[in-house]
Amino acid sequence: MSVDNLRRTLDLADRIDRQEGSRSYQIHQRNMCRLALRYGFTRAAVTGAFSALSPNNDFLGNLRSTATLLIAKREGLPCSAATVSTYKACALRAWRCLEGEDFLAFTKGKKTRAFYLNIMDPMDPEPVCVDGHMISCWAGKRLTMKEAVRVKAPYDRIADDVRTVALEQGMIPNQVQAILWFTWKRLHRSKYVGCQLDLFRLGDQWAQEILPDDIQPFPIQWNP
Repeated sequence: MSVDNLRRTLDLADRIDRQEGSRSYQIHQRNMCRLALRYGFTRAAVTGAFSALSPNNDFLGNLRSTATLLIAKREGLPCSAATVSTYKACALRAWRCLEGEDFLAFTKGKKTRAFYLNIMDPMDPEPVCVDGHMISCWAGKRLTMKEAVRVKAPYDRIADDVRTVALEQGMIPNQVQAILWFTWKRLHRSKYVGCQLDLFRLGDQWAQEILPDDIQPFPIQWNP
């Protein structure tokens, strides 16, 4: 378990991993700006909701959950009317952002705070998002999410190791983290959409950039 494992994984990054990882948080920021414009909320509120909904959620599910909450809030419906693809507690935290609360004021988790900060300012050299995949990468072996939690890996040490590699590479830490994340998922065949014959995805094989109208909301069920 060391910075050397991060270096070894980075050495295995291909052109797509590097190209898309280096601009991943910039793309996330554009997605948030588009959702904010589409539904009439601030970028901070949408980013906060998206970040709050991220635990145990896949990327598309996260976007769909965010759009669903935005619609429910805009229509004056309660949070309970919106279906989300993660925990209800996450939906309630996301709802607080849509009601105007500052995400950082009530969020304690280092991972979700870093995720939010990376999206709000992709050029910030400080925050590093460390999730289960990053713990596996740092440990040098594939772990399930439950195993990663049991490792009790030191968050700050892993984040510092990512910053060390970023300094060596002349990159922003969140860029290195995203490249490592894509590389690790590709190597272990985790929901990778690259190498598919989809001409419309050239340059975006990880399907990160999605227009608001292409995000299908989950059902909204409300019987007053």
